[in-house]
Amino acid sequence: MTAPTEPFVILVSSDFYDPFADKLAALGEPRFVWKRLSYPKRPDDFLDLLTDADVAISRQDLSEEQYAIAPRLKLLQLPTAGYDHIDLKRAARHGVFVGINGGANAISVAEHTMMLILCLNRQLLFHHNAVVNGPWVNRKHECLELFGKTLGIVGLGHVGKQVAMRARAFGMEVIFNDIRRDAPDFEKQYELTFAPFEQLLAVSDVVSFHVPLTDKTRNMINARTLGLMRPDGLLINTSRGGTQDEDALSTALASGRLRGAGLDVFNTEPLPRDSALLTLGNVVLTPHSGPSLETLGRVVSNMAVNINNVSRGMPPQFVAVDLDHGE
Repeated sequence: MTAPTEPFVILVSSDFYDPFADKLAALGEPRFVWKRLSYPKRPDDFLDLLTDADVAISRQDLSEEQYAIAPRLKLLQLPTAGYDHIDLKRAARHGVFVGINGGANAISVAEHTMMLILCLNRQLLFHHNAVVNGPWVNRKHECLELFGKTLGIVGLGHVGKQVAMRARAFGMEVIFNDIRRDAPDFEKQYELTFAPFEQLLAVSDVVSFHVPLTDKTRNMINARTLGLMRPDGLLINTSRGGTQDEDALSTALASGRLRGAGLDVFNTEPLPRDSALLTLGNVVLTPHSGPSLETLGRVVSNMAVNINNVSRGMPPQFVAVDLDHGE
């Protein structure tokens, strides 16, 4: 079968293309035509460009009308892991795949997760301030080891698996909950135990969330589920801010119902200055900073796999899954 020779047109956001133009070109095929544009400030001829596009790389969704005028479009490629802002049903109606970054940030976010757990268990912020601001005191006998503790992972996807590997290296027992169990060999290799969600909350020393934001996961961290956790437990969330009811979480932390929390994601980002979370001494807060420098190279490589696949008439490897509708 002769390979197609007609141009394969890829619209790519300038903020992503500019730093990686050479790498993207090297990973693609000679017939690829890269058309750089700014999505927030779309050019006057955007609709004409979309009409001829085979792929659009963007963080933004497309409307019904935009899909309708793009008969060649095969892939809406996100450079991110999250896709809760994309209407997957609408894309499917137009026969367009929605690509994600394929776990490109999984290692970095997993390391960030372990950092948050260690910061809380070793009382890092208190000890740092004790050295910088005085007096020189420590709470070493209030610190806790990870060894022998139970980590409950909610969502055993790309990040959840990487967290499990690192937790086992620390000597932690790992239990998990996920709506899909598609990695039996991984479970066996790392001696993971499946647990119903409520049981996981009740027995874990640390509960770490690694789920996409969907209708089913929105506010799954709430007053009721927090009430099921151990009072000496820790909650870690590096997934999506929409999964947590921050008022309920702040109340649980302030009342001592929960020992501490490490959060990298919030309902509103940046976190509003009047958030009650900012007044608490038993939290570690980071500004959605889980990914790292190494993440970017993996994003480019995984996007190239998706684009090369669809250019050959094959489905992309890394796609968003409509978990709310069982697709």
